[in-house]
Amino acid sequence: MRGRQRLVLVLAAVLGVAGGVTTAFLAPGTSEPGAGPAEVNDPLRLGIPQVSLPSCTDEAVLVLGEGDSAAALTPAVSDAGDGARYLRTDESCETLWDTDDDVPQYVVYRGPYDSEAEPCRLSLEGEGDVANLSADNQQFVLCACVLPTAELAGIVPPGQLLEGEEPAPVRWVQMLQRLMGVEVTGVYDGASVDRVQAFQENNAILPADGKVGERTWGALRGQRCGRFEL
Repeated sequence: MRGRQRLVLVLAAVLGVAGGVTTAFLAPGTSEPGAGPAEVNDPLRLGIPQVSLPSCTDEAVLVLGEGDSAAALTPAVSDAGDGARYLRTDESCETLWDTDDDVPQYVVYRGPYDSEAEPCRLSLEGEGDVANLSADNQQFVLCACVLPTAELAGIVPPGQLLEGEEPAPVRWVQMLQRLMGVEVTGVYDGASVDRVQAFQENNAILPADGKVGERTWGALRGQRCGRFEL
């Protein structure tokens, strides 16, 4: 009887050790009981993690703000919402992070995203610019060239708006102006309307009334996108 008890105790001890080893392999890096949460890398104390992106993966990121100090990044962080991070540009893919000549030291972003469409939808709602993680990229993603034509907003000249209709969002007008090669103001002004009407006439999009719908967007995309070299 005592022999059986000893055998049971030995087996229990062996199983306990094996269970501990198995647990260690299943949960590597698990904190000791009672230990606090893992420390977040946040040297600027912005309340979001610093996660640099060293690899040029051709994924897309939504650039929410940039700057060289915590103070410069704070407005972007306060509006960034869930999932925001920041990176050091000297530790990340050497892509376009800002349209200025000087490369910012830090960038607040969301992503990366597998495709450009998802961040483009957010960008055209006013949330930021879309950068592609590719080496030596020199321009932000032109979202009108990425999204399906059916998703592109209609743009109507101010003088043709019906009662109660709102002007097109600034972001959409800016995208159109970039495609048309006119000054980017975000206002669908006379110069922009004239350029669109001339384009419509040249492409038999009638009436050439300056209204930008699916046909005009489609023709612009076919002729002007060319991976954005505008």
